[in-house]
Amino acid sequence: MRTFALPRISGIEGTGRHFQRDPDFSPQRYFGESLGVLRGEGTALVRIRFDAYAAALVRERFWHNSQVFLEKPDGELELELRLSHLDEAMRWALSWGEHACVLSPPELVETMQKTVRHMTTAYCGQDS
Repeated sequence: MRTFALPRISGIEGTGRHFQRDPDFSPQRYFGESLGVLRGEGTALVRIRFDAYAAALVRERFWHNSQVFLEKPDGELELELRLSHLDEAMRWALSWGEHACVLSPPELVETMQKTVRHMTTAYCGQDS
């Protein structure tokens, strides 16, 4: 199975071959453990804490079939997701800026820390 980003396709050429879709294929099952379209093997429990500002916005939406909201003091919120790929979770958490903090899994926390260090260098011209 392959996933294509249609905007990246610049042209098509016939091969003479025909694609036969598996009658048991289900996009819901295939992408069920993805936050978007990226898939991996196995799953990880992703936990993200949102401050009160972001929590109000996060509560309003359905993000994923596995989502669990854990209410915290002062209006904060923890969101738990069971995902098979972490890249989209990282980009999504970064989109919330200082209003979100990834708590787990450890490899995602480490990736976020490295990304924030690189961003600090890019925006400040130095390591902080």
